Amino acid sequence: MNRKDYGTINGVKPGWLYEEFCDIDVERLQKDLATMDEHLPWHDFQDADDSATEVAGALKEASDTRVEGCYKGATRGKKARIRDVAWEHRADSSYQEIRDKYKLMGGTYICMEARSCYNWHTDKTFAFQIPVISNDGCSLIFKLDDNVAHAFTPKLGKAYLINNMVRHTFINGGNIPRYHLLLLVRPKALLDPEYRPFLRSSGFPYRDYILSKDYVVY
Repeated sequence: MNRKDYGTINGVKPGWLYEEFCDIDVERLQKDLATMDEHLPWHDFQDADDSATEVAGALKEASDTRVEGCYKGATRGKKARIRDVAWEHRADSSYQEIRDKYKLMGGTYICMEARSCYNWHTDKTFAFQIPVISNDGCSLIFKLDDNVAHAFTPKLGKAYLINNMVRHTFINGGNIPRYHLLLLVRPKALLDPEYRPFLRSSGFPYRDYILSKDYVVY
């Protein structure tokens, strides 16, 4: 794990911001996405409501921009919850295997259009993010209290654990849309050996995760 001094966020000192967690067969994920695409219930971000509670913060603007239950203009792009796809279209998918193997929940495909970004925001989650179609102009950026930003570009073929409790944004500064798969770690799994070190060094207590409204298991 990275052991860098990132400073503090709201008086809390996180020990890590992002970690390369495992290798992923991205070619299989790309084929799954192509096969599943016509069955995915895509919604524009601008029309996103607050119903996708397991990914509520990670997909939209910060809560103080919410208007009448919606998060308007979060970015140019679209999202689709995989659980809304009929079982026969996802039963043998790489997504389903990854979700089961790494003790994850939820599951949303997200498309960010070229040259777009999120607003700065924080979430009550550990995000499990997998780039599926990407480019070198994409970056996940964290900003701490000292106003110094820390950025990295997720690589194809890797899955990343993201400390979403820290203020962050994502930009697609490239010329093509960027697709990624977003899942969340199940709350109880945070106490398991593979995740416990991340929980202990995240800078935030376990109760912040188990009490989060974002955790709804499906």
